[in-house]
Amino acid sequence: MALSWNGAPRRICRWQRGCANAIDWPLDGGRQGHRGNREVLSRRRETCQRCDFRLAPIIFLQFFCALVKVAVSYYITARKQLNPLPGKNGSEDALEDALQEIVRTAFCAQVDYVQLRENDLASRRLAFLVEGLRTRREKKGTRLLVNERLDVAVSCGADGVHLPSGSLPLSALRAFAGDDLILGISCHGGEDVKKAVQAGACYVLLGPVFETPSKPGATPLGLAALAEVCRRFPVPVFALGGVGRENAKDCIQAGAAGVAGIRMFQQAQNLEDLCGYLRSL
Repeated sequence: MALSWNGAPRRICRWQRGCANAIDWPLDGGRQGHRGNREVLSRRRETCQRCDFRLAPIIFLQFFCALVKVAVSYYITARKQLNPLPGKNGSEDALEDALQEIVRTAFCAQVDYVQLRENDLASRRLAFLVEGLRTRREKKGTRLLVNERLDVAVSCGADGVHLPSGSLPLSALRAFAGDDLILGISCHGGEDVKKAVQAGACYVLLGPVFETPSKPGATPLGLAALAEVCRRFPVPVFALGGVGRENAKDCIQAGAAGVAGIRMFQQAQNLEDLCGYLRSL
């Protein structure tokens, strides 16, 4: 049993365990002795005697979103789609500089999650990149995730790891990494999400929801499928694939906890304005 910040016992569900006990958790960390709202957290009733605190940030995030209807923003990086900074050529160093600048801007705009999806970078360069971004003062509450590279995430102090579909089993990474690391995974349908929840995923990226040039030929899931997944599974679902400012509201109304993408953030004229709009949904 975990302890809240004031030392009082608290129990937080491992959703996949399937115990019939209800959640008993001070959502404000015990400061006010407040207990979980059963109406808001009605999808969190599958708990277990072996509960721990690794899902506390995610459960609080979804409770907060449900309470005040805030959409979560999830930026996936792709440095090769960026333009070099003025006065610099298109070298690898110039692209990394451009990446660091847009991530810094994302931090300032209070993007909720930044996933470093720079799979082709050598381990050493990726580690330097993660370490440099993690220690920026602008980061504040933004969660910094590394795509697939658990070794880099753990050694450099990132907040979590995102797994592509078909990657290593999430349960194996959880067993190795422990309970504090945020682990998410890409899913392409309800069965994928079911397996992710059973394996202990903290969140899932579901897509493609709409047609997208990054997945030519892929059949979009559509808003109805997104709504069905959000209704069935007790995990934050971020809509991915063809999502932009023009259809983000539709995704949130379908039940998504937030929206994810590359172009939506990297091509935004004003990231702060975009994030403000998303939070207003």
